[in-house]
Amino acid sequence: MTSLENQIIEVYSVAIQEYMKYISISDAVKQSRHANQIVQVGWSTLSHIFNIAYIQTRNLEITYRSFQKAYLVYLEYVEQIICSTSSYKFDSNGVVIFVYNKIFNELDKTSTEIPPNFVVIRDDLLKLITQVSSVVYDWSNLNLSVIDRYSIGEKYLHSYLFMFCKEENQEWVHVFSGMSGRNLKRDFESQSLHLNECYYFAKTHRMKESKKIKVSSDLLSEETIKRLGSRQFLELLFTR
Repeated sequence: MTSLENQIIEVYSVAIQEYMKYISISDAVKQSRHANQIVQVGWSTLSHIFNIAYIQTRNLEITYRSFQKAYLVYLEYVEQIICSTSSYKFDSNGVVIFVYNKIFNELDKTSTEIPPNFVVIRDDLLKLITQVSSVVYDWSNLNLSVIDRYSIGEKYLHSYLFMFCKEENQEWVHVFSGMSGRNLKRDFESQSLHLNECYYFAKTHRMKESKKIKVSSDLLSEETIKRLGSRQFLELLFTR
């Protein structure tokens, strides 16, 4: 990866964990019955804002500032809704539109002149960053609390992003995405073990173009993964 691509990954990693930290210490969010949905919608919204802000400005400093403003606006909006009534209904569309309007209106007023030293990045990098982030946080796993996901991100997000955003390793992202599922019911310890095993398996089993894993829907089932465990399941895929 280029120096700029490394910088983008670094800034995203820091920024998204800032958001996870702030929302994990929000008493209103922690006590909400919609806590997981609130955190996931925020993550998705902020990841999109990060991508659009960078594409529009080609400036990481502006992108980072826009991201910070966005999560503060999002959290303030959500907390106000939660505290306004005990019978609130979380309207994800409403809050997302509110945050988008607030941030993108400000971005439209920002100079979008391309820097003279601008370097082109890989077309799929920003999308891939979001996909890797989703693998780490595993939003389909309803057993994880908000604090669990923040702690998991602190331990694994940075290393996963730098490992699996490399072109030679990005095929693993598809495999790991398929190894998530609400019926697996991994708790914090199990999810940590899963991520650890996946990371080190991929690190020691480099995928070459001629040996990419093709996963059938029958094999990639929650029952098979639960029965074998992460490492044995990967060994089965790799030796097919």
